[in-house]
Amino acid sequence: MFLRLDACFLSFSSYWVKGLARETSKMVAVKFLIGRLFIVAVIFGVTLVLLYLYWRRPVGYFIYPETSVGIFEEHPSTKLEALPEFSPGKHFLLVLIMSRPSANERRNATRHSWINSNHHLLQSQAVLVRFSIGLKGASKAVLSELNEEQSMNNDLLFLDEFEESYSNLTLKVLKSFKVIHKHYSFSYLLKCDDDSFVVLDIVVNELNLRNSKRSYYWGKMIEGAKVFKVGKFAETEWNLGKKYIPYAIGAGYILSGNLIDLIVRNSDDVMLYHNEDVAVSVWISPYNVERQNDTRVCENKRYMFHHCKRNAVIVHPVQSPEDMTSLQTLYRNNPS
Repeated sequence: MFLRLDACFLSFSSYWVKGLARETSKMVAVKFLIGRLFIVAVIFGVTLVLLYLYWRRPVGYFIYPETSVGIFEEHPSTKLEALPEFSPGKHFLLVLIMSRPSANERRNATRHSWINSNHHLLQSQAVLVRFSIGLKGASKAVLSELNEEQSMNNDLLFLDEFEESYSNLTLKVLKSFKVIHKHYSFSYLLKCDDDSFVVLDIVVNELNLRNSKRSYYWGKMIEGAKVFKVGKFAETEWNLGKKYIPYAIGAGYILSGNLIDLIVRNSDDVMLYHNEDVAVSVWISPYNVERQNDTRVCENKRYMFHHCKRNAVIVHPVQSPEDMTSLQTLYRNNPS
């Protein structure tokens, strides 16, 4: 009987030891797995931080450190073909720049960089530049500063009854079109923002080489973008499908003068969609228009200009006046 008890005790002890060993091995495996997962999580977290820092790199990195080559290295020849002679008041290209009353530094940076570097185009009346600014709601001090700025530069387009607001951008574009259509005569319109850098001589030269007389719409086209239905970008009046029609991004696009005429004539009947770039594309959609997609328009909201193609003709957004000057220096040193 004792032998049987001893055997049972030994059997139970052996089972308990084996069970403890199994549980211990499981705990070790779990701790090992947790340790590995912790290491993976740390690596993943560090990777996310590095990616965030990479995406938020400052604008200065558009210069290639290895070669000190700017984004404009591979431009074709900028030798300007002879432009046709224009009668007084007639311009080849009208550059319409969206600005706001308080953006004096941006306007000056634009003037002192890509605008004034093409003074020969301005002097010949081939190109006319106007900054569109809404005046309604501006203080007396701001109005005084704007009047002084206008007396010095004579390039401001005042919208007296328009109040600057992000929700009113489409209306601002339409009002600007109406004012320039009333006061100026031009073959083409380039619309851009005061934080856009434009290689103006390239743009003018290529427009001058066009042989077609068809209506013309040029820019970096976005196709298949989903319509915003909620949030601050919501399109409450959109009924043309689940996606926007192809449109040129607002960094800079070109319309032939006859399209501005058509838009203005129908201005009382057009829809003022929230996205002003989409709205312009819709306004001209009924007409026989040559639409040209050009990837040389480089837009990046994170200022990663090192990703811009080296033959870029428009860069947007330029983060600061200093960066606008840097871009002009790059282009001047690498015009090719």
